Amino acid sequence: MNRRKFLDTAVRTAVMASWPAWLTSAFAANSPTIDVASELTVLSQGYRRAQRAGKPLLVLVIPADEGMKYYRGRDFGELLNHGSPEQMAPLALCEVICASMAQLQRLVPSAGDSEPLMVLIETDAVPARVQRLDAKLSPDRGMGSFKDSELDAELPPKSKEKEGERWQRRYQAKERIESRAVDSRIARLAQLVADAVMPNREVLAQRASQQRAHLAAGVPASVDLKLGQNHDGTLTADEIDQAAALIASFAMGTNPERTKSLLAMLGQSATRELKQARVPGSKWAVSGGCGTTIEGEPRNMMVACGMGHVPVKSRRFLHFFTKGESL
Repeated sequence: MNRRKFLDTAVRTAVMASWPAWLTSAFAANSPTIDVASELTVLSQGYRRAQRAGKPLLVLVIPADEGMKYYRGRDFGELLNHGSPEQMAPLALCEVICASMAQLQRLVPSAGDSEPLMVLIETDAVPARVQRLDAKLSPDRGMGSFKDSELDAELPPKSKEKEGERWQRRYQAKERIESRAVDSRIARLAQLVADAVMPNREVLAQRASQQRAHLAAGVPASVDLKLGQNHDGTLTADEIDQAAALIASFAMGTNPERTKSLLAMLGQSATRELKQARVPGSKWAVSGGCGTTIEGEPRNMMVACGMGHVPVKSRRFLHFFTKGESL
């Protein structure tokens, strides 16, 4: 079952009719005129998918500043493409979309004014409870900013090293240092999500209870039976996706080896959902430094080659939309 297609064919009036009170209040007579289709459909449909699935909505915040959109999309892309299964596991418990704070504030005023990295919106009560997830991430370093001593410490020179060998060694040293910076950003983002989504067994039990109330008949019993009989490998992809909170809650009460295995299963499910398909509100793009290819677009978006070197783990990123671009 593809949750992302839940409202794709619904007409706008049907979508608005299905919104809860806190959503429809944004469209009162004295509300600002807005383009619902282009600005709020991703957010409103994301909320409804999350609510129907008994999951929280995790919003990856799109910066207002055009120049910052690449860097924020890169940071998220690093996690979604290169996060370990354990780091990705908390994302399986969420519906994930991308939206700007301007859009979010129209619907959730308590989201605040500044631009955190992410906002977690709980869908089990009205008004919605909100957590702002923010941290400083390791910045990029230009390829020319590395000192000789730093590179030699990373990969010591060999005796009678030729110039070509020296250049190759120094380049590899830079790549290793860059990779650690990327891993640091991935770890920080993953920890932010984990601390908010599954901070302890009590919260996970609450999430599991919420999810049970929204699962199709027979799914909770099937998942409980398979977990209870230690038949984790027989869980279907749909069961892992739909009952992620049940599985995570169970995982926290079992032995460490099985906990790791179950969390890895959840992480693999999140990777399939988020890495292989579009994250609503964005498109996947790839750049090696001299141009950008938007996946699924017939034309490439070229930029000046002065953009330069892009670390390997940063080359596939979330492309955020600017004015005039289509969702």
